[in-house]
Amino acid sequence: MKIRLILLTPILFLIVGFSNVLAQNSSPIKEIKDFAIVLDKKGWISDENRINKTRIYPELDRKRKTFFNDKTFYPIPYESTMLNKFSDRLPSEGISLFKDAKSIWGYFYRDKSAKEWITDGVIEQWEFTNEKDAQVSMEYVHRHGHSIYFNTSPYVCRIRNYVIVFQSRAMAFSYEQKPVYDLFVKMYNPIMP
Repeated sequence: MKIRLILLTPILFLIVGFSNVLAQNSSPIKEIKDFAIVLDKKGWISDENRINKTRIYPELDRKRKTFFNDKTFYPIPYESTMLNKFSDRLPSEGISLFKDAKSIWGYFYRDKSAKEWITDGVIEQWEFTNEKDAQVSMEYVHRHGHSIYFNTSPYVCRIRNYVIVFQSRAMAFSYEQKPVYDLFVKMYNPIMP
């Protein structure tokens, strides 16, 4: 038994280590990274201080934040997603695709000019193995988004095997996200639901 454990330990280490390397090698797609720069120029800025101070969007993994084009992006563990949080209230068909997502990234932004009522949002990028899974997942979010992102109206589209979700923490902010989403659609011509 002891010999089996000794032989098995390096193999398990290689498997676990390799999967962690794969997760670390993922990143937001170029369109999202470039769009973060465009948003900044339009007055929608990333604000690390605000997101940490207010503890909003707890799904964003602040400990593993990463910078791309000098913008802060956050990995999102599946277990922390809104979809997982409310999965018991959702139709089970299609959920397994989300559990198998290769990576999930989030970009937080807020209205730079706002003083008291600060509108903000998150762009989520879900990476799937192929375009078919991404298409099915996008349609799922389109149908059930109001239940996944409770009290909001998320906007969703797809680029290749990536599902892009524009979401906010409050319905009032959802209306402010529509022009942001429309600009993204105009710039990148993604697949729509």
